[in-house]
Amino acid sequence: PLFKGPLSKCAQFSGRYLSVAVLGYFSSLCIKLVPPAMPKLKIQYNIFAQIIELHNCARCSKGVLEAIWGSSFFWLAGIVVMSLIPGVCKVLLKADSTIYNMFLAIFSIGIGCGAFLCNYFFREAGNAKNVFLSALGMGIFLLDFAWAIQNWSGIMPFEPGKMVSLNMIWGDWSYIRIIFDLFMFSVCGGLFNVPLSACIQKWSNPCELSRMVALNNIVNAGFMAGGTMLGALLIEKCHFVEYQVMYLVVLALIFSSGYLFCKFKVKKSSVSSNDGKMTD
Repeated sequence: PLFKGPLSKCAQFSGRYLSVAVLGYFSSLCIKLVPPAMPKLKIQYNIFAQIIELHNCARCSKGVLEAIWGSSFFWLAGIVVMSLIPGVCKVLLKADSTIYNMFLAIFSIGIGCGAFLCNYFFREAGNAKNVFLSALGMGIFLLDFAWAIQNWSGIMPFEPGKMVSLNMIWGDWSYIRIIFDLFMFSVCGGLFNVPLSACIQKWSNPCELSRMVALNNIVNAGFMAGGTMLGALLIEKCHFVEYQVMYLVVLALIFSSGYLFCKFKVKKSSVSSNDGKMTD
């Protein structure tokens, strides 16, 4: 074989990802071509100047910038919590990788369920008046998750050096509690992020829509990178425990809930279907 040992596994994974990328590219060729909304717009290579310009454009459509900040904060909270899960499993719960993978699956499924439930809780597209309740729900369930981890009374390994596996936790109420908390945290996350993403699309100027989506992705990535580094800094340099970082995220979620309440609920904003801008 061309590669042996660890290089062989690396080559296999790289080949799979490359195959998916090539498949995605050829699939994209089947997408129907759409005329550009701004054909005279020129590509600029000064990234930072373009980000500032996009930020100023977002401020012109009332509510878009707030929705972008809110959506990005969801990704910050989610990435910080999920980056803490490996340490929670290995150090605090003495659990192996099967339980960690289960937590990842629960988080992904929960977000999908929350996105699906948006059809029932937010029937009107571009309605963000009740999104603050989703942020508050994320904070409540994360608080109970962190509290349960701090005062853990669930199953632990029977022998030193052993780890708790997935087939050992069924029927353990402490695990059921944190599984439920994580699932509901992610469901509220779906109910939090999806309406804001819809608001960005509806409130943006149609000619600037793709640029606003690009700005949203940029801010999302910045928040996720910053959240990951901040979480690592608190644990490595400030000697925080994982659940203590989660408590900080809970406080930030409560603040975010109040911010969204003031921006969308108190003003009772509505969206004009004619110009795509939010009017009071």
